Amino acid sequence: MARALKIIGISFGVALLLLFGVGYLLFSNMCANTIVNASTSPNGKWKVVLFERNCGATTGFSSQISLIKADKELNNEAGNIYIADGYPKGYTLKWESDTTVRIGGAYSKNYKKETQFNGVQFSYK
Repeated sequence: MARALKIIGISFGVALLLLFGVGYLLFSNMCANTIVNASTSPNGKWKVVLFERNCGATTGFSSQISLIKADKELNNEAGNIYIADGYPKGYTLKWESDTTVRIGGAYSKNYKKETQFNGVQFSYK
């Protein structure tokens, strides 16, 4: 009897671990970034990336912008410079110097709008 309970307990534990493992793999990161445009600084140090972020059926699309090192790829994370509702259409990215970027087409309904990050200044029109 004790041996049967032990086998049932171990089987239940393994099944529970498998269930949580599969759930984690399926639902841990449902967001995806799709790059729309990228622009590298004149000195080649930085890259400003405009992308669409989609986190599944329960949320809408958003327009986001990140500043990353020029030799790096965009991570599957939210934008570190700019976040706004809607598709990223009509945006422009223009480096005015090695440390100044002008972002055009920025919407008024935004959730994040940085003016400085890692020594780079951002202006919006």
